[in-house]
Amino acid sequence: MSKHQMSIIDFARRGQSIYIVLQGYDAQSDKPFAGEVRILGNNIYGDMIHPDKSLLSESCRQFIKDTILIKLQNQEI
Repeated sequence: MSKHQMSIIDFARRGQSIYIVLQGYDAQSDKPFAGEVRILGNNIYGDMIHPDKSLLSESCRQFIKDTILIKLQNQEI
């Protein structure tokens, strides 16, 4: 079985927010994705990861959140 994939295409800091443009692959639904999320503090926002608005699987949404938080902690963003 394939694994979820995610790449950060671009990001920008605006005030206390960070906007991140992503693309990747949802292994559970077997579909590519692209979109944007916003980070404020340790909270991640955006339709891409919203449970009621996203077309991504729950496991892929969680993978995106976990990966972004790790990159923030490692100061890669």
